[in-house]
Amino acid sequence: MSDFDQGQLMVLDLPLFLMNFFLGASLPNIRKNFFSWETLFLGSLSKIFLFFRIKIGLFCNTPGIALARNLPRKLAMDMLLTAREITAQEALNFGLISRLVEDGKAKEEVLSISEEICKYSRNICGLGKAFFYTQIEQNIATANRQGATVMCNNLKLPDAKEGISAFLQKRKPKWVE
Repeated sequence: MSDFDQGQLMVLDLPLFLMNFFLGASLPNIRKNFFSWETLFLGSLSKIFLFFRIKIGLFCNTPGIALARNLPRKLAMDMLLTAREITAQEALNFGLISRLVEDGKAKEEVLSISEEICKYSRNICGLGKAFFYTQIEQNIATANRQGATVMCNNLKLPDAKEGISAFLQKRKPKWVE
C-alpha cells in the first residue's frame, strides 16, 4: 500500500472532520479515492464533474472505486464508460457532494460550517465519526448491536453528561476538551 493510500486511511481514523471545495472539472486529476474519505465535500454551482480518461484510452479504475461507493452503480459506470459530465446540482442530487456553494463564496461557507461543527464536543464528534465509518462495512444487525453499545458508552462520557445537563438547564454546554 502506498504512503498516499495509508494517509487516506489514516484520515478516516482522525477525530477531526475534513472539508474540500471542488473548483475544477476533471475528477481523476484529483488523487484517487478523494471522495472516499471526505466528510464534507462542497461544490461550486458553476462547475461540472466528469471522469474523462476513457477518452484517452485509460479507464479510471482507482477513481472508480470511490465513485462506485458514492453513487448508484449504473450512474457510476455510465460516468466512467462515457465520460458523461454532470452538473454540480446533479452531483448534489446524486450524493457525490454534500453542499453547493455560490461561486466566490467557498471560504465563507467553509468557515460557517467549521464554526457550526466547533460548537459541539470534539470528543463526541470523533466518536461518532469513528463509528459511522465502522458501521458502514457491517451488516444491519451487527451495526445495530454495536451502535447500541457505542451509544451507551457515549452516555458515560463527561461531554455527554455536560451536554444533557446543559440541555435540561437551557444553557450552552461547556465541553471538557
